[in-house]
Amino acid sequence: MASSDTLSIFVPDPGTTVTQTTSSGAKVFTSQTGDVTNSRVFPNKGRTIDDVGIREPASGDTRTTFSGASKDTSYLGNADDNTVVFTGNARNTTISTGAGDDTLIASDINRGTVSLGSGDNTAITGALKNTTFTAGSGADSFTITDKADSVRISAGAGDDTLIFGGKVTDSTVLLGQGADVLDFSARVQNTWIDLGNDADVDQVSFFSKGDIGSGTQIFGAGDGDLLIIGGEEYIFDTSQTAFISTQGDSITFG
Repeated sequence: MASSDTLSIFVPDPGTTVTQTTSSGAKVFTSQTGDVTNSRVFPNKGRTIDDVGIREPASGDTRTTFSGASKDTSYLGNADDNTVVFTGNARNTTISTGAGDDTLIASDINRGTVSLGSGDNTAITGALKNTTFTAGSGADSFTITDKADSVRISAGAGDDTLIFGGKVTDSTVLLGQGADVLDFSARVQNTWIDLGNDADVDQVSFFSKGDIGSGTQIFGAGDGDLLIIGGEEYIFDTSQTAFISTQGDSITFG
């Protein structure tokens, strides 16, 4: 579950630090650096941040750091540029950054719901499990450095980039409108990829043919969409409903 205890961040005067305490006992220290409101949340249950929600001020750029492992947390940003950082594993977290060019930096996330909203957003995470990401219009960048298991990413409109550094299983990737780039560095299994069925040219790369595991499907391809497997290029031809290489080899899905 998400946090039942939400703290609204107070904006301090320049040069001062404000200390707030959630009803669950977590300490939050906030200072102002230039135009950015910086908050740091510390553990309240041993070494864990437990049952803590943070609500940013109504306006202004922010940076909030959850310092340690966490569970049952929530975060609500504003319409400006928000950065939220989880230094430890995050379990049962709900994150909504709102509009603006937002950044999420996290270690592993298990059972998370993340909404990045509109704007040019950046997400860099470790392993993901049972987690959903959504983003609105804008040029979004997702980098998952470790494995992704039972993950759903809806990148929305815009020229988006998604990089998966580890194994991907039982997941869904929805690219939407825009010239998108999707890169897999390890095996992909039981995963559905929707290229958005748009006029923009999308690119999907696999490190090797053996990385395209059973149950992996690509949908919504349009003329010119590019599939790269181990450096070899295949271009989608709607008349043949297949990706065709320069040598005439074809690959179909579904």
